[in-house]
Amino acid sequence: MKRAYVTEYACQYCDWHISRLATSQLALMADEEALELVAAEHLAKVHPNSLKTPEPQGEADG
Repeated sequence: MKRAYVTEYACQYCDWHISRLATSQLALMADEEALELVAAEHLAKVHPNSLKTPEPQGEADG
């Protein structure tokens, strides 16, 4: 029996998710890289404001 490796990414802002099944650890590494790029593209296109870091709110000088 072969071992199966699952790579899955889910969006924290919506119901979007993607997963892929690999049959070897080498394929798993390639899948992780590919899915990470797809997940980053999803965030950039669908949730562009979520990537911006909020301005630090410090005390005013004076």
